[in-house]
Amino acid sequence: MNILSSLSLEKRVQMNDILTDMRISIVGLPGSGKTTLAERLSKKLRLPHVHIDRFWLEAGGLTVSRRKGGAEYRQQVHAKVRARALEAHMADSWVSDGFYTGMVPEITEWADRIIYLKIPLGHRLLNHAKRMVHPNDRHPELNWWSEIIFFYEIVRRDFVTKPKLEQYVETNKNKVTVLKSFKEVDAFVNKF
Repeated sequence: MNILSSLSLEKRVQMNDILTDMRISIVGLPGSGKTTLAERLSKKLRLPHVHIDRFWLEAGGLTVSRRKGGAEYRQQVHAKVRARALEAHMADSWVSDGFYTGMVPEITEWADRIIYLKIPLGHRLLNHAKRMVHPNDRHPELNWWSEIIFFYEIVRRDFVTKPKLEQYVETNKNKVTVLKSFKEVDAFVNKF
């Protein structure tokens, strides 16, 4: 990590250190707005957006999510996602969104800053409902039924993934910025 990477994102932007050596990882539970924030920061800071969900869907992950295919197919999908994500994260600068256990150690090591969207469950459920009303902003692979089922996943992951995510944030607290509401997210982006 160089001297610039130890500065806050705001200071680095003020110093015009936008295009080189800035790696931002955005983590949070489903519906927290990780992709939206990544897109906003990517555009504002002129950094490439590494969208791991896109890699997952393109590799056939939706089929795995629907419990189709065997263990070998599931391993192939995970291997494809991992290979594409590792390749994308080799760049000098990026904004990455997602919390994929197979990639967490590498992304954590490479990231200069981790942004944790700690958005309450009710707000995340409402956010997902809004995404369903405006499907232009979503993945074309997802149909209405997939979106309905995802409400269950949002709640389930609050119990399954949240403890792991909280431990991850505590372990890496020197790199983490926690944003607890969409209002805080907007204020954070508007600093740049």
